Amino acid sequence: MILVHKFDRFPRNREDSIVYKSMLRNKCHVDVVSISEPLIEGPFGGLIERIIEWMDEFYSIRLSGDVTRGMTENALRGAYQCRPPLGYRIPYHKATPEIIPEEAEIVRKIFDLYVQGNGVRKIKRYLEEHGIKTVTGKREWSTSTIDRMLSNEKYIGQVLMQKSYTPDFLTGKQVKNDGQLDMYLVDNAHEAIIDRETFDQVQEMKGHIKDTVQIQQLL
Repeated sequence: MILVHKFDRFPRNREDSIVYKSMLRNKCHVDVVSISEPLIEGPFGGLIERIIEWMDEFYSIRLSGDVTRGMTENALRGAYQCRPPLGYRIPYHKATPEIIPEEAEIVRKIFDLYVQGNGVRKIKRYLEEHGIKTVTGKREWSTSTIDRMLSNEKYIGQVLMQKSYTPDFLTGKQVKNDGQLDMYLVDNAHEAIIDRETFDQVQEMKGHIKDTVQIQQLL
């Protein structure tokens, strides 16, 4: 048997739960047993299990909606959904990010070096030779970190929120709903470190200008 604390630790999607429990029972002779939700033997126990699955799925749908609404409200306020990048700090919970002057100079230097024709590897060497640390305090920089910084819209005061990703039960990976990814962009969400002209110049040099959709009032 497979032991779970609650049935919702298996899938919260009712259809997935039915399919995979059936496969386990019929093909592998394995039962899924909830420690905190014991079931009685017989058809009545099966009915209770289905009711629990319906309740778990309903809770998951409600929770997903609440989380999405909260993330959207944060984006509209210019708040971050994660740790701010090098150059910014959040002074208190749900506050608008503010600039850290000494870190902002590092960000500007990285953009300036790139505009001058230096690739990310040369920029990496420059930062390490001058003892400049990453946002996590490391002395060694990765080229991927620098590359992401050069395309980070937060440095021009924008916040980008991506939606329509859900976890795939079998792979555990995030997949797109209906093959689409919604992108909501908020302008002037906080003070910019890089001016728009420099940022656009860097994106043109990098060759991957992002297509975005201006955010609309969703609530």
